[in-house]
Amino acid sequence: MNEEQTIKLMEKLNDISERIVKIETLMQEWSTDTKEIRQLLKEHERRIVELENHKSATVGAKDIIAWVAIAGIMVWEVLSK
Repeated sequence: MNEEQTIKLMEKLNDISERIVKIETLMQEWSTDTKEIRQLLKEHERRIVELENHKSATVGAKDIIAWVAIAGIMVWEVLSK
């Protein structure tokens, strides 16, 4: 190998090294973003479970209130005749 070829080879190696550094940086950013997305999804899942539990408890209370109101109306109708 002559000196010119060695210089070209070193330049190519330098270019490859720079590209690898860019790829490593992008991979680190991607990894961080992925971790944040996973954490956000876990938080959303927790909130959904809480909302579903609250909804089922609220629906139960609404059903009881509706049943009491209907029973009260029926008793009122029977007593008013």
